[in-house]
Amino acid sequence: MRKGLLFIFTIVLVFLPFSINADAHPGKTDADGGHTCHTNCAKWGLKDGQYHYHNADGSVSLTKPSTSKPTAPSATNRNPLVVYINGTKQSYDQPPVLEDGRTLVPLRGIFESLGATVQWDQQKQLVTANRSGTKVQLEIGSKTPTVNGKVVPIDVPAKVKNGRTLVPLRFVGEALGATVNYDAANRTIKITSSVNIAP
Repeated sequence: MRKGLLFIFTIVLVFLPFSINADAHPGKTDADGGHTCHTNCAKWGLKDGQYHYHNADGSVSLTKPSTSKPTAPSATNRNPLVVYINGTKQSYDQPPVLEDGRTLVPLRGIFESLGATVQWDQQKQLVTANRSGTKVQLEIGSKTPTVNGKVVPIDVPAKVKNGRTLVPLRFVGEALGATVNYDAANRTIKITSSVNIAP
């Protein structure tokens, strides 16, 4: 008799968790985070045997809920950089780009906008700009341009992008005696030059 009761008690203990799980919902999930409905399916708007997921808000869905966090807007989705010289908005055939915290703009556009004449030496990959007794020389890829023969180190060198030679805006502006201010919140660069620049 004792053996019989012990046997029945053992069977009840072994199968009791399965019967509880069978009635419980959401039940056990698989490695993908979902499971197949076998009980109370109508309550959830499901058919018997239908695979589904339980969402954090208590709802049920047939597709896996997204666990990814919203991403911050990328640099490409931001407003473009805008350059003003003495209050006049500049327009270049190659938009300004931000590289390692430095703004690069087309060389001819910025130098000529600041009243400088520009010469390009293709063989040496060297830009020479002159304005009011100031001579600026800038070699593509070099971080050691010169102003009136004196080396002025820069963080980001001039480079070629989309067939256009881009130069560091702050370096060029300051080398030609202008004041350069960057408004990061509005992505705006304002250059003020004391030299009278023709529009």
